[in-house]
Amino acid sequence: MKSFNLEKILPFELKEQINNFVSEYVGGKEHQILYGKVFIPVITSEKDIVVDTIVRTVCECFHVPREIVLSKTRKIPFITYRQYITYFLYQYLNISLTEIGAIVSIDHATVIHTNKVVGNYLCTNKQKREEIKQIENTLNVILWENK
Repeated sequence: MKSFNLEKILPFELKEQINNFVSEYVGGKEHQILYGKVFIPVITSEKDIVVDTIVRTVCECFHVPREIVLSKTRKIPFITYRQYITYFLYQYLNISLTEIGAIVSIDHATVIHTNKVVGNYLCTNKQKREEIKQIENTLNVILWENK
């Protein structure tokens, strides 16, 4: 069964109508609409766009579903991907540690620890340093072309 990226084929107007409907009738950005088997995140601000871009980029780089990465699973590869997401949210957004923790389902103290861990990866682990640099380059291209 071939999968496709719904975000690329949905026209902007339709996504905007869906967002307006959810905000008005369902209650805001915390909800997602199930369209077939694809979740369409409800985007309400520029911050939400950056968060979605970071999460989507990390998940696409490692070919993992976003639902698993953002869940509370403690399996090693998913913890690492969640650490990357947390690190980039901290680097790219000017939001509190509590807000970052809410996005990835962790405590604010864990956000601080995660940033130290990823900083150590950059200094000591060549493979993870390359992964982080690759994601960072991809994010820079995506975020700067949308400005």
